[in-house]
Amino acid sequence: MRVLFTAGSGGPRLYPMVPLAWACRAAGHEVRLATTPPYPQTMVDDLIGYAARWPADLLVYDAVADAGAVAATVLGIPGVRYLCGVSAFTRIGPLPEYRALFARFGAEPEPPVSYLDSTPPGMRLVELEPRIDLRYVPYHDAGREPAELHALRAPRDRPRACVTWGRDEPCRAAVCRLAESGVDVLMTTTVGQLRALGDLPAGVRGLPGVPLPLLLPYCDVLVQPGGEGATLTGAALGVPQVAVTRTPEHELTAGQLAATGAGVHLRYHELRRDDRGSAICAAVHRVLVDPSYQDSADRLRKEIEAQPSPADVVPGLAALAGARVGG
Repeated sequence: MRVLFTAGSGGPRLYPMVPLAWACRAAGHEVRLATTPPYPQTMVDDLIGYAARWPADLLVYDAVADAGAVAATVLGIPGVRYLCGVSAFTRIGPLPEYRALFARFGAEPEPPVSYLDSTPPGMRLVELEPRIDLRYVPYHDAGREPAELHALRAPRDRPRACVTWGRDEPCRAAVCRLAESGVDVLMTTTVGQLRALGDLPAGVRGLPGVPLPLLLPYCDVLVQPGGEGATLTGAALGVPQVAVTRTPEHELTAGQLAATGAGVHLRYHELRRDDRGSAICAAVHRVLVDPSYQDSADRLRKEIEAQPSPADVVPGLAALAGARVGG
């Protein structure tokens, strides 16, 4: 079969689907990817044009790529909506703007033939049907293992936190307080964001661009802003987390994580302006000291591992496309 994958807003929406695309390719199917630079103004017309030139038997689109739903309906291709994280559910619904995308082509919104859900069952807000369960497999962009990882494998007598965040002052205050309190801190972010933080104390190591899946096996806690990719990567690797969120979408994800017991959710706007760093540091120590967080993180990891692998779900996808393939 021919499978067209499409994702919007660049890497964060694309990366979760990559293992499934690989699995389809490894099973002998033809695979193409259509995506855009981050935050495009529109992609509906280009996607429909491309899908018309390369007729697919199945169109897999991520939850925020509404253009995928339009293209599947207009061209009569079985469409599968890929869900990754609970905030994806906020995008599902017949909003007027959503209907207008279809109306341009004389069509009405139609539900997908199925949902692919890689959200752990314990973190789901609702159970959509028909649904294909899928294991979340962390993926990172191409790269090589940095030399610093060798040192991380050495025995240690200090707890270690991995911090992936931006360049604001609470981030700097939090990592400084963590280092002063005896926590080894690894910061993975961009080179520019690290520079913006200025000189950092001993005990804080900047590892710009190093993917989370390479660092987390050597860490005891993950501190991050509540994004779906970081949250589910930490969950898949069994690492308890502290999520400090600023947006409603991230609050949904972090709230569901905290509900499993595998982490702490802090809302940025609820923290005292002059004490945010201390509050984040205190939350990290709470996760490090209380074994229930690690126990819950282990349960969540096992829940993810019990889900069907990408290779396992490919035959089901082929069955969904069967009518078109047979025709």
